Order: sequence, then C-alpha cells, then structure tokens
Amino acid sequence: SLLNNQITETSSFVSNVSRHDVPQQKEVCSTSQFCRWLLITCCLFTAVSIILPMALVVGDNEPIEAQNDCILEKSNKSSILQECRCYNRISRVDSDTLSSFNILSTIHNAIGISNLSSEELVSCDNAGAIAGLEMVRMNSTSIDHFVLLVLYQKLGGMNWINQEGWFTDIPVCEWFGIRCRGDEVVGLNLTNNNIVGELPIELTWLTSLEMIVVSLNDYLEGTIHSEMKRLQNLTDLRLGDTGLQGSIPSELGDMSRLLYLDMAYTSVNSTLPTEIGTLFNMEYFDVSGTFLSGTLPTELLKLTKIRTLFASNCLITGTILSEIGSMYTLTDLDLASNRFDFSTLPSGIWMLTNLVSLKLSETSLIGPITFESLSQPSNLQRLILGGNGLTGTVPTEIGLLTNLKTASLNGNLLGGVLPSEIGSCGNLTTLDLNNCELTGLLPTELAQLTFLNRLYLHGNRNLKGNLEDFCSSLDDFIPFKQRDSHAYKVDASSVVCSCCDYELSHNK
Repeated sequence: SLLNNQITETSSFVSNVSRHDVPQQKEVCSTSQFCRWLLITCCLFTAVSIILPMALVVGDNEPIEAQNDCILEKSNKSSILQECRCYNRISRVDSDTLSSFNILSTIHNAIGISNLSSEELVSCDNAGAIAGLEMVRMNSTSIDHFVLLVLYQKLGGMNWINQEGWFTDIPVCEWFGIRCRGDEVVGLNLTNNNIVGELPIELTWLTSLEMIVVSLNDYLEGTIHSEMKRLQNLTDLRLGDTGLQGSIPSELGDMSRLLYLDMAYTSVNSTLPTEIGTLFNMEYFDVSGTFLSGTLPTELLKLTKIRTLFASNCLITGTILSEIGSMYTLTDLDLASNRFDFSTLPSGIWMLTNLVSLKLSETSLIGPITFESLSQPSNLQRLILGGNGLTGTVPTEIGLLTNLKTASLNGNLLGGVLPSEIGSCGNLTTLDLNNCELTGLLPTELAQLTFLNRLYLHGNRNLKGNLEDFCSSLDDFIPFKQRDSHAYKVDASSVVCSCCDYELSHNK
C-alpha cells in the first residue's frame, strides 16, 4: 500500500510538472511517450528507495546495521547461520527454499516426529529450522548431518573452544570431535569444549553412535534422557564433571553394549536403579561425587566383567555388599566417604584376586582387619582404610602384599606393635598410621623400605623407637636436598628420628 501511494503521488507530480512547469513540452506529452518514460523511471527509483530499506528491517522495524564481515552474497541460499549471526533472524527464505523444506518432513517422518511449521522458519531460536534450511542449501538429506547442526545450535556452538568444520561445507566426518565409520557418525567427543545448554533429544537419533564424550563441561545442564536407550550401539558414555542432574534413568539398562559409563561429579540425585545389573558387558562405572543415595543393589553382583567401580563421596547407606568377592574381575574399588551403616570389612573382599586398588576410608567400618586369604590379592598396590573404627592390630599377613605401594590405616583404633613383617613390603612408598593407638618399639625392618617417601606415625603417644637406621638408609636413596621432612612425621617425646618432622601437639 505504501508503494501504491508513492506511485500515485509520483504520477500526480509528473502530471503537474507536464501541465505547469514545462509547458513547452505539452505537445510532446500529449503523445504520452515522454510522460510514460518519465513516470516509469520515477516509479522504479521510488520502489528501490522504499523496498531496499524494508528488506533490511527486523524486530521493531529498525534498520539493520550489518558489519563489514557480515555482508551476505546476493544468493537466496547463503548460509542460514551467517544470516542469524548478522541479522539475528533468517531474513531471506525464498520460495524455492520453502518448497524444498520438505527435507525436514522426510527426516522427521523417518523417526516418527512431526514436521516443523513454516511459520517457525524465520526464527534463529529454532535450531531445527536452521539445521533444515542449511541442509537445503547444501543439498544434504543425511539425518546425521541434521542432528549435528541441531546439536551445534542448541549447545552454543558459536562459543565453543574448538568448532573447526562445524556449520561449514566441509564433510561432517572432518568436523572437530566427530568420528565416522564410512559415512556414519559413530563417535562424538566434545569434552572440555565450553558447551552450554541441554543435550537435545535429537542426539538419540544417531543410532550408529558408539561413543559420546561430553565431560568437563560445567554448563552442560538438564537430565539424562530416558530415550538414550535408542542408542543400542553405544559402548562409551562419559557425562562426568558437568551440570547434569536428576535421576539415573532405568532405561539405561537397555543399553546392553555399554562398557564405560561415567557420571561422576554431576548433580545426579537418585538411587542406583536395579536395571544397572543388566549391563553385563560393563567394565567401568563411576558415579563418584554425586548425590546418589539408598543402598547398593545386589544386582551389581551381576556385572561379571566389571573392572572399575567408583562410588565415593556419595550419600549411600546400608552396608558394603557381603558377596562382593564374587566380582572377581574388579581391579579398582572405591566406595570411600559414604554413609554406610557400621559393619565389618567383608571377608570376601580378599578373594578379589585382580584387585589393585581398594579405597574404603570413612565408610563406618568396625572390627578387626582379618585377612583370611591374604595371599590372594597379591596384586594390591593401594590399601586405603583410614577414618574408620577398625580395631585389633595391624595383621602380620600384611607382609605378603609385596606389591603394596600405599597403605593408609590412619584414624583407626588399631593398637599393639607394628609387625616386623612390614619390612617385606619392599615397594611401599606411603605408610600412614597417624592417630592410631600403636604401642611398643618400632621395628628396625622399616629401614628396608628404601622407596618410602611418606611415613606418618604421629598421634601414637605410646609408640617408641629409634629410626636412625631408617634415616641412614634414606640418605642412600633420597638425597637430603630432594627430601621433604614434612613427609616423615613422628611424636617428639617418643621416637628418635633426625630425618623426621616432629609433631609436638600430641605431647602436651
């Protein structure tokens, strides 16, 4: 209407000019040839002057000031993302693109989800529209391509630390973090890449995925989709150190090929679903540092291939599974710092013949350390049982753990004499027995521990002895300049040790 009004005004202006301002042309204008030419010229000039500014108006009809690096090509199929970056809207969707937009319908119908409406095609907030229109521009019909474009838009791709290849004409398989087998996307690795937002449900359409790694992204939010069960080929799922929250969906139990599952240091706040026991191929499971609560389900015992089980610093109650010895494939077990009921150390735990690291500190353990079959875990390198209520003595069988490197039994009620068999642990680098109730003389066999660079014996008021032989052997293996005296602590009034840092607070 604005254009019609302007044309009418221009026609009137031309008529007035022909009648009054240039009477000498009246005869010529009577033939209508010159007037028609002048009228057409004026109309064209007016149309350009009105339509061009209108084409660059968005929002509240305010002119767009496009930057120099945002000048788009005249082609109607220029990059959709570039239009959004420049003008904050999809400003030029031509009829050919609209008619070709049935690509989205094809993709969505293939997976049972309805098409987007055409009214949504101008919004840069609509990741599906941006992805679909960009695919039209690139003549692509790949579901993988579509999903990755949606992923980029919904997870703040423009602010990623590394976004090499994304939303360009480079083949998808060459984009940063993407691994392919043939033309199929089988791996997504965006760890520590500043991704922000919630994982889109569209990610579950990549049914060939074998690996998803999005750990170390603090601003990755939302919950773990129950629809993840669609990813039947997934073997590696790493979600740790993110802002994910909510419950662990029981549907994860349907992902039978899963080998590696990491949800550590997230805000997951549910109990462990019993369906976890159906993941028979699981080798690595980590939920440390979460708000996981309730008891450990006995279904965990069905994980006959599990090698690493981490669930420390949670809110788990109940007791440590008494039949844990049946998980004979375990090499690393960490259940430290939970709210377990007071209970004794399960005797079957020493039947874990492949165990390398055992961490059960601050788990309300009571009673003696009974090594009924101590010769079995001969591969054990880390024994962390501090901060409990263990009683009795340090068992003499500890000398059978010849591969032991770290022994932390601090903060328990262990008394009696430190056994001389400790000298057989020739690979020991850390021995922490502080704040126990040890008595008697320290064994001279401590001098045999030539790799020992951490010795904590303070807080044992009735412990006596002379560690000068130990200090002498220490000089041969750890030069004085490289030695940290704070790493060797004893009580001043009871133990002679020229290479130790004396703790005076315990001798008041």
